[in-house]
Amino acid sequence: MDIIDLFPIPITKVENCLSDVQRKKIFSFLKDINNTGNHGAFTKNAVSSHECGFKIIDIISQEIEGLENFKKDIQLYIDEFTNKISYDKHVKNFRDLNRVNEGPLFLGSSWFNIQQKGSVLKQHIHSHCVVSGALFINVDADSSPLVFENPIKRILDLANHTENSSKYSRDWVTYKPSNGDLFLFPSWLEHGSYYQENMTPNRTVISFNAV
Repeated sequence: MDIIDLFPIPITKVENCLSDVQRKKIFSFLKDINNTGNHGAFTKNAVSSHECGFKIIDIISQEIEGLENFKKDIQLYIDEFTNKISYDKHVKNFRDLNRVNEGPLFLGSSWFNIQQKGSVLKQHIHSHCVVSGALFINVDADSSPLVFENPIKRILDLANHTENSSKYSRDWVTYKPSNGDLFLFPSWLEHGSYYQENMTPNRTVISFNAV
C-alpha cells in the first residue's frame, strides 16, 4: 500500500548560511545594541528588537563590516525557496487579482531575539506575510529547539505525541539548530521554542518576513 502525501508543508534548512567570522560580527553588533526590555512573545528573560523600544528595527539592512551582501544573500534564499514551491506564482496571482504592485516576494521587516536561561518563545505565526525565516546566530547544545506545530492537530485531536509517532500523527516537529543555520517556512505555520526551556546564555536569532 502506498501512502500519498496530498498537501505537504514546505520548509527549508540552509546550513552554514554564515561563516563563523560573519556570525561573530553580527553577534557582537547585536550585543552592543541589546537592552533589558522583555517581549510578550517570551515567557521571561528575553529581549527582542521587534517591540522593545529599539530604534533599529530592520536588522538585516544594517551596515556591518564584512556583511555588505547580507541582505542580498537572504533575498536570494527567499527567491530560491519560493520558486521551488511555486509560491512566486501564488503571489503573482494574488497581486493580479488585487491590483497591487507586481514583482517577487521581497524581504520586509527583520529583527533579533536574544534569550537567556529559562526563556521560552511561545507558539505564534507571522501575520500579513507569506514566507518567514529564522537565522541562528548564537546557539549550542543547551539551546532550546525550533518547534513547528502540526496545523491539523486540533482537527484530529492529536494528543499522543510519542517517539513512535509518524509524520502523519505527531503534534509537532523539533529541529536542533546549529550556528549559521537558516530556516525558511510559510508564515502561517505555528512555531516557537516551547516544550524545552532555553539553557544557553544569549541564544540569538534573527527573524524576518517576506511580503
